[in-house]
Amino acid sequence: MKKLIYGTMFLAILSTSIFSCKKEIETDSTKTSTAINSSVQKTQIILEILSNEDLLTIGNYHNENLELVFADFNWQSTDFKSELINKFTENQISLRSNDLNYLNERANVDLDANIAILQNELSSTAFTYIQNALTLSNSISNVADFQNTLSQLQENARSNISDVTELNAVLASLEVFKSSAYFWAPVNLGGSGIGYSYWIIYGDIIEQKSPWTNALAADGVSGGIGMLGVAVAGCFGPVGWVALGICGGEAAMSSAASFLF
Repeated sequence: MKKLIYGTMFLAILSTSIFSCKKEIETDSTKTSTAINSSVQKTQIILEILSNEDLLTIGNYHNENLELVFADFNWQSTDFKSELINKFTENQISLRSNDLNYLNERANVDLDANIAILQNELSSTAFTYIQNALTLSNSISNVADFQNTLSQLQENARSNISDVTELNAVLASLEVFKSSAYFWAPVNLGGSGIGYSYWIIYGDIIEQKSPWTNALAADGVSGGIGMLGVAVAGCFGPVGWVALGICGGEAAMSSAASFLF
């Protein structure tokens, strides 16, 4: 089953990232994405390294999406999967595809399969950063300390990972870990308390009440996969705002699905 999920998700990354590389949108009056020619071969990729501003865009959009989805979530629904898909569709949250089959597949999140994708696509050096984040996320005693440690890992990665594709995947993954920790952690640990309140109130009515840190892990790993998709499609130049939004949206879907199922 995991192999099936692995294959389906990776094909989705290939096809939909090509679309995100072609499209040009304007996020506000001053920021526009660069039109991308996706016909080049992978060997010609010259991606720019994600800036701190890019990373904040991903992290903030991720948290905004989760707040929108759970703000008026119908907890009396007998089909949480359909409810989740409806909320992402109603709020027009950026994903690689709005096709119903794709949305159903994404709602079947499998953390182990996603981790396997990153392990397969990244070098051992790059994947070590993901492993460190996963280990740290298992026992967070203070969100600010957790975020600071990941920021240090990001700076270390900038110095030690020469491949831009891998570096961007690591940077995006760690940034989503940071933003997700704030959303899901309780106030006494320095979190917003928003996600944790849903875990406390509704955790017992979902299929199984797994630790809130599971949703955090699903977030971070999906963020890395989202950035890998940009490179696999054969994009070059600045990472467009479409891709940044999709990266945050995809991570939010993984987070919500991991919490619910």
